Amino acid sequence: MQKEEIKNSFADNLKEKLCKLFLHCMFNSPDFIRREIEKHLEMQTNSVKLRYERNRTNENGDEISKYYTLFVYDVEFVLRFDKRLEEPAEINVPKVVKKPKKWWQIEAEDTVVTEKKKVSETPTIYWVLNSISR
Repeated sequence: MQKEEIKNSFADNLKEKLCKLFLHCMFNSPDFIRREIEKHLEMQTNSVKLRYERNRTNENGDEISKYYTLFVYDVEFVLRFDKRLEEPAEINVPKVVKKPKKWWQIEAEDTVVTEKKKVSETPTIYWVLNSISR
């Protein structure tokens, strides 16, 4: 009985730490959370395991969320990652433009014009950890 209480209190403490550290964080891939947990909680590499369970799709068949089971020592958590798309960023690129030279000018006047340019054409996909449950 007492061993079960200790296990539950350890699991509650661990869940609280995981929520403080990782809830609503963005990851390039949900698999990265295993290494981050090992690093932040200073655990051994074989004490944290992550297993893919299922995904949820919308009516178009696009993936909206993924569910993983996280094993830390012998405690089991269910993690839900939601998909977020980040549109490609636009940056302002300065460009020097010379105005046409008039007959009385020795040199043409220069002006600086900024143009918007996309960094990349494909949107970046991030996964946000939205739920940690036991």
